[in-house]
Amino acid sequence: MFRPPKYSSLLAILVGAGSQVFVMFFLCLAFLIFAFINIYMRVVLIWQAYIFSALASWVNGLVTARMMKFFGATNWKLMGTVTAVAYPSFMLMSFTAVDFIEEAERASSRVRFTSVVIFALVWVMLAVPLAFHGAYLGFTMQRLEAPSKVNSVKRGNLPLPFYLHLKFAMPLFGAIIFGSIFAEFRYILLSVWRSQIYAMFGYLVINMALLILIVSLISVIVTYLQLNRLNADWWWRSFLIGASGALYMGAYSIYYMIFSL
Repeated sequence: MFRPPKYSSLLAILVGAGSQVFVMFFLCLAFLIFAFINIYMRVVLIWQAYIFSALASWVNGLVTARMMKFFGATNWKLMGTVTAVAYPSFMLMSFTAVDFIEEAERASSRVRFTSVVIFALVWVMLAVPLAFHGAYLGFTMQRLEAPSKVNSVKRGNLPLPFYLHLKFAMPLFGAIIFGSIFAEFRYILLSVWRSQIYAMFGYLVINMALLILIVSLISVIVTYLQLNRLNADWWWRSFLIGASGALYMGAYSIYYMIFSL
């Protein structure tokens, strides 16, 4: 069951990017809950999230390198490069799409080209070195060892029942995950697109803790049921089912932008 999965490098990159977002999000929440940042100053909020995201690149590099070393990789420089490029490339595409929408709406919050250049320079000077240092440190640390020896002969996996197939499990469990955060997610969308002030950060922490608990329990239960059926391809299935709520979040965001703006 601890045999490296297919596309293990991609899995490590996604888990590392998720850890970066996780650290950035809760650092921002901590500053907002203790009123270190004025919630009415949106520019300051944007810079706060950006700086924390850049600092969290170190965590991304560390987690990605640790997973890759567990899977058998030896090139920490390659992992550092991927860590420094993959997540910001995705954020750049998302940011560009939002900026095009704001430009079409003639919104005053659209970002100027000079601001984009400043953001890029800050990322290169701060996030890239931290990502490389995290990747280097992850590869110098002792390799994670599996609790049981991996058999050199790969066994065949038994077929799974229909309710464990991804085409059934992802829509079902994704709806449960999304339903647990729907109310708070809608308020956040209102704050982003309607310039409303969001100040219920204590409730947001509770909601995020509930979300983490639900995702963890669902992933553990599905993995247990799969292993109990003597099917050891659990790595990607556990990740995709835990991330299935994001599909509903993306679909609802697109629906909201199209029909509410």
